[in-house]
Amino acid sequence: MMNNNEAKLMADEIRRFISDRCDKKELSLLNDKPDKKGRGGINHKLEKLAGNLVGKTNEQLVVITKSKKEKEQTPLEFQRAKYQQYLFLLDEFKLDNRLIDTVQEYQEALQVLKQEHKPSIWLNYWADKARDISFATHVAKLTHSSSKSTSIYDRSTSKKPGYLTTSSIRGLIIDTATANAASAPAGDVLALEINNKSLLDFIKENNPDPFNELTENELEIESWMSSFKQAYEKDRKNSHFLSKQVFFPINEDKYHLLLPLVSSSMAYALYLKFQKFIEENKQVGDQKKNNKYHSNFVVSFSNKATLRVPGKPQTASSLNQERRGLLTLLPSFPQKWTKKQTLPLHQTSLFDRNMGYKLREEIKELQDLLRVIKAKEIGLKKPEMYRSIVKNVNIIAQALFDEITKINLISEQKGWTVNSGFPVHQQLLLEPAREDETAVVEKNNSQWLERIADDFSAWLNAQLKHKTLNLTPVQQRLWKDIFSPVLREYIAVQEAK
Repeated sequence: MMNNNEAKLMADEIRRFISDRCDKKELSLLNDKPDKKGRGGINHKLEKLAGNLVGKTNEQLVVITKSKKEKEQTPLEFQRAKYQQYLFLLDEFKLDNRLIDTVQEYQEALQVLKQEHKPSIWLNYWADKARDISFATHVAKLTHSSSKSTSIYDRSTSKKPGYLTTSSIRGLIIDTATANAASAPAGDVLALEINNKSLLDFIKENNPDPFNELTENELEIESWMSSFKQAYEKDRKNSHFLSKQVFFPINEDKYHLLLPLVSSSMAYALYLKFQKFIEENKQVGDQKKNNKYHSNFVVSFSNKATLRVPGKPQTASSLNQERRGLLTLLPSFPQKWTKKQTLPLHQTSLFDRNMGYKLREEIKELQDLLRVIKAKEIGLKKPEMYRSIVKNVNIIAQALFDEITKINLISEQKGWTVNSGFPVHQQLLLEPAREDETAVVEKNNSQWLERIADDFSAWLNAQLKHKTLNLTPVQQRLWKDIFSPVLREYIAVQEAK
C-alpha cells in the first residue's frame, strides 16, 4: 500500500511539474516582448494597439499599464488579468483585425501549449531526450562548455584519510549533466522526489507504478521506462578533444591517459558551505565594518578565488545553474621551507640590532610619541605624557620577554645558556631558574638585575635614535626606572615556575 501511495504521489508530482512548465510558457507568451518574427508578447501588442486606438494618455489604459501585481497573485494570474483588462478596454474595437489576430494568436498558442503539456504527450516527447542526460558527480562540461566527454558518477564509498573525495561528503547531492542543454527537462523530471525517493529511483527499481497512474497504454509505459533508463545505464565512456588530458607514465613504453574532471557535487557542497557561512557571519561582518563590538569572532577564508564556468550556467548541469556558473577555489600551496632555528650560542649580547629589528614596531610607536612630544613642546613630566611613555616602554619590555620565551622554546635542555656567549647576568635573564654555582654567585650579587636594566636602557636609547630627537642620559635613566620593576616581576614569576 505504501508503495502504491508513493506512486500516486509521484504521479501527482509529475503532473504538477509539467503543469508548472506549461504555466511558465504561458507567462512568457503574455509578458515577454514579441520575438524577431513578431510572435508572442501578447500583452505588449495589446498595450501598443490600445495606445493607437484610445490614445496613450487614456486614463484607463494608464491604470492598466502601471498596475502592479497584488501580493496574493501569481505572475501568471497578474498577466491574465491584464489581458482581460485590455480586452475590456478595447471591447468597442472587437472587429478590428489587429485585435482579432492578437486574440487568435494567444488562443491558438495556448491551445497548443495545453496539448503539448498533457502528461502522456509531454512524456512521449521528453523521455527519449534522456539519452542526453547523465546523473553524475563529475561533470565534463565544467571543463569546457562544448566538451562531448562522458560525465562520471563516482559510486565509490571508500574513504582515505588525508584525501577529500565525493565519498567524504555527507548527504552527497548528485548533479544532472546535459550533453544537450535543450534536453534538460528530461533530467529535471527524473530528479523529482517524494519522501526522499526520486522518479529515477523508481526506474532503477524497474517500477513503472507512477506511470501507471498517468496512462493505461502499456506500450507508452514500456517506452518511457526504456527511454528514461538511458539516463543512468551508460556503459560506454568516451573522452573528447576539448577535454583536458594527462599522460601518466607507468613504465618506459606505456602510459595511462587520464581525464581530469571537476566534481560538481564537491563544488556544490562547498557552495552550500560558503552560503551558510555568509549568512551566519553577516551580522558579525556588519559590526566589524562599523567598528562595533560583537561577541563572535570574524572568520574568513583567505586566498579564496572564484572561477566562472564558460558558457551559460544551465548548459553544463542543474547544480551549476544553481551556483550561477561559479566554482569557488580554495588555495593549494606547496609546503614552505622554514629555516631551522638554532640557539644563539655565539651571540655576545641579547640587546643587539637583531633584537631591535624584532621589536621595531613597538620601538617605533615610542619613537613617534617622543617626536610628537618634542614637536608640541610638551614636558615629559606632564601626567598624561608620562603615562603614555610608561605604557609604551612596558609594551617594549613585554615584547622582549616574548622573544626570550621563543628562544627558550628552541631547546628543552636546561642550562643551555652556560655554553653561550652571553654575559652571566643576561644568561640568567634567559634562564632565571638556573641553580648552578655560577648562577648562585651571580644571584648573590644584588647588582645583576641592575646590569640588565642598564643594558636595556642603553640599547633602547640607541634604537630610538632619530635626527629630530636629542636623547641624553636623562632619557636613558627614565627607561631604566620604568623597566626595572617590570623586570623584577618577570624574574620572580620565572623563578617560581
